[in-house]
Amino acid sequence: MVGPRVVIDTNCLLQMLGARSPYHFLFEVFIHYGYTMCISTEVLLEYEEIL
Repeated sequence: MVGPRVVIDTNCLLQMLGARSPYHFLFEVFIHYGYTMCISTEVLLEYEEIL
């Protein structure tokens, strides 16, 4: 079964990654509850550029 599908904006992703960020719980929810990340080539290239 596929979990809920989401697209994560680059700015949101950056905010979620820091362990001390108030938004880190969103990253934990994403990982532990089986969300499926939907991504396009354009978004992937933006992630690569920013990260």
